[in-house]
Amino acid sequence: MKKEITVLISIILLIYKESLSKNDITSKDTILEVIDIIKNSKRGYDDNNEITRETLMDYILTILEEPQEATTVLLTVRGMVDDDTFKIFESSLSKEYENESFLIEDIGKLLSFVNEYYIGKKAVNIFNKGSMSIKARRDRVESSKTFIEDTIAELEELTMGGSGAIDGITETIDLNNTGIQEVVEEMKAEVAGDKVYKAGWKLFNETFQGGLRPGEYYNISALSHNNKTGIFDSIITAILYYNKPIDLLPDKKPCLIVFKTEDALSKTFSFIFKLLKITEEGVSPDIKDYTVEEINKYLTENLLRHGWHVFFHNTNPSELTYRSVMKRVFDLEARGYQVMVAGIDYLTKMSTVGCNMGPHGTDKRDLVKRLMTFFKARKCLFLSPSQTNTNANALLEDGIEPYELPKVIAERGMYADSRQLHQEFDVSTQQQKFVKNGKAFLAVMREKHRTAPEVISEHMKYFILPFPLKGPIPMDLEKKETTGYRSYDQLLKGLNANKITMN
Repeated sequence: MKKEITVLISIILLIYKESLSKNDITSKDTILEVIDIIKNSKRGYDDNNEITRETLMDYILTILEEPQEATTVLLTVRGMVDDDTFKIFESSLSKEYENESFLIEDIGKLLSFVNEYYIGKKAVNIFNKGSMSIKARRDRVESSKTFIEDTIAELEELTMGGSGAIDGITETIDLNNTGIQEVVEEMKAEVAGDKVYKAGWKLFNETFQGGLRPGEYYNISALSHNNKTGIFDSIITAILYYNKPIDLLPDKKPCLIVFKTEDALSKTFSFIFKLLKITEEGVSPDIKDYTVEEINKYLTENLLRHGWHVFFHNTNPSELTYRSVMKRVFDLEARGYQVMVAGIDYLTKMSTVGCNMGPHGTDKRDLVKRLMTFFKARKCLFLSPSQTNTNANALLEDGIEPYELPKVIAERGMYADSRQLHQEFDVSTQQQKFVKNGKAFLAVMREKHRTAPEVISEHMKYFILPFPLKGPIPMDLEKKETTGYRSYDQLLKGLNANKITMN
């Protein structure tokens, strides 16, 4: 009974807040269905709340036909409910909104709560009806298969109706209501390269026409032990170090989250500390030379300087599911955060519980698709490394030079988990380490850039970054000179001219 009173109070709030909206929105049909369910539910005649329930339902039917002012609503409800319930109701009803978007957000939450109650009650009725038909009237059920199909159809219809939101639709443009203006502004911003998260290397950003964009899924692929995690951690660091949050909503806290499935977090932050130090000072630091307080202060000042809120998670990949990731995002959103960048190192090592099963790799591809669409709906940049198929090793054994391997295998679907994975990515690269004249380098080939604003020449898709003798590849974004080369020939010229120095 107490649950029903909470639902009825929420309906009154919903009706009032919808009356405040400038948009022509109403949940009247849903509300009437909920009222009908409550009326027909079992009544506890000895329950003191019975009168409250009946009175609230009568009042709802009244204000559905003729909305009332806040003062009238408050005075009316005050005489129907207890003090604790009224305090919560008054606080919500008296809430003021800076703009329409916040009002719509609260309306959506109320409608979801009411609709959740409706779906639960309706589903119970359907299951009870089905159970009774099977048990008590089995002889009247002509076809079990048809009966089950009809029941499933009722349940599907239930999940598709009443919520006010349509599953799968993340954005709507109304051309008759100047809705295209926002899209045009986004188009111009994409071409201008203003709304991008810059990585720490100039050549990388040039390859991706400014950097990585909100809502993209970037995949970093290579054979084992080819610096995938190093590039992943470097890009995460660069986003925090060089970039301000893009399109932060009012009253939200910008958030970057990372899930690690392999390395301990101590190793990750050791890498980040060395990357920032070698970028700043040109020499990889020795952790032993710094106190805990010094490292903590240095990392905090540099990673949080643009207002980011940062959460790193160490995980058990055999237990980490896509639902775990989504739940963490929901938890953060409920606390006022806007998750704007998310990374999983490695996504395909996660459990595929709940994903579609089928031929080899089907579950991994479905895992990628589920999380990619989840973050894309939030315009959240999403990145993760993945493993290149071992067939690439055979190409090396056949004589393909390591620095050429990324070019050869790009766009050939050579992924260890599923050959179809590349069909899901927005942005992807293949990379391979190699050694020349005793110095180590990383060859990187842009494999895919589905969201590219413009077409670029082939030579711009490939670049080579030099490793230092010790430590991560330094970032050059704010340096005068560019680190790296656009071609192997350029690299050879640099070596011959003795221009490549290693710290």
